[in-house]
Amino acid sequence: MKDLKLLKLLNNKQFTEALQMLDAMLIKAPDNVFALTSRGEIYCQKHQWEKALVDFNAALSLEPDNVVALASRGDIYRIKNKFDKALIDLSATLSLEPDNVVALTRRGEIYRQEKQFEKALVDLDAALSHRSDNADALRVRGDIYRQQMQFEKALVDVNKVLGSRRNDQSALKLRSKINRDQHCFEEALTDINKLLEINPKNAEPFLLRCKIHLLQKQADKAFADLKTTGKLAPSSKRLKKLSAFAYEQSHIQVAVIAEEQALKQQLKEKQAPSLLALCKSAFFQHEPVIYTSGEVFRQDVSAVRSTLSELNITSVALACMRSYFNGDQSAAVFAPSIFNQLDLVDLEDRRQSLLQNGATNGK
Repeated sequence: MKDLKLLKLLNNKQFTEALQMLDAMLIKAPDNVFALTSRGEIYCQKHQWEKALVDFNAALSLEPDNVVALASRGDIYRIKNKFDKALIDLSATLSLEPDNVVALTRRGEIYRQEKQFEKALVDLDAALSHRSDNADALRVRGDIYRQQMQFEKALVDVNKVLGSRRNDQSALKLRSKINRDQHCFEEALTDINKLLEINPKNAEPFLLRCKIHLLQKQADKAFADLKTTGKLAPSSKRLKKLSAFAYEQSHIQVAVIAEEQALKQQLKEKQAPSLLALCKSAFFQHEPVIYTSGEVFRQDVSAVRSTLSELNITSVALACMRSYFNGDQSAAVFAPSIFNQLDLVDLEDRRQSLLQNGATNGK
């Protein structure tokens, strides 16, 4: 039997008190499936995904067809980008409850991320047939229409969300992209500026605005927004996308600086502090950069050597770095002078070695 006091706490989002009750319940009865799923859902609210997974796995070991645990675990896998596992759980949920709006929406979102738009639209249309004001489903479907260049349909969906949620940040961001893609820059900037009013410390609107300035050929404004993002710790993934976009628009300076910020942020995030990121970050951080004729040149070999020494980057590490570049042609695009710089270091080292050998032989 479900505890009425616990239900009241859960409905009122009094999670601290609810967790205390659930912990006590599970000490007495570890196989209480309702308590396990309820605690798992609280952990989801608190973004404590690993703890939530433990509880949902335990619940499903006791009750394999528990829809709450299946749908919730599937959503955690979606958030963690484990799409194969997520699809298994969400599809299992829908085999038990074909009209489960949450599972339909989340599976549609995964299909959207995998670019399986037709499958996504089937799920999202079904979700919206049961609940036409489902903001999540409207946003996801609107973004699919945007990517399919069906801009009128995209605007209908996003405007429906904003009709009832004026400050919905995801919807404002999406509408700015829809207008940007149609080159309706003033309308796009209006939504981006609204996002910055809501949260001035959010880096993403600055990146969105930077892209628009690049499309408008307003390099100074793009630089200003990019400089601001460096203080707000945006994701390295978004910065890399901006860098690639800037290269496409032939804004080499913005592209290089965005790449520099991406590398620094990658190291801060500790996602994959690779030798590549470490070396490239060292180059960007310590060398003067001069822009001439769309090319990037770096100077001062001694400063490079000193930097590499401080970071304990040995000649072996440099060799590994060169090997990495040789195996990845895209690296040359994002760091057009790294090869030249390494060649300068190598040549200077060889020159010093010859001088030392000559001096030794002279003796």
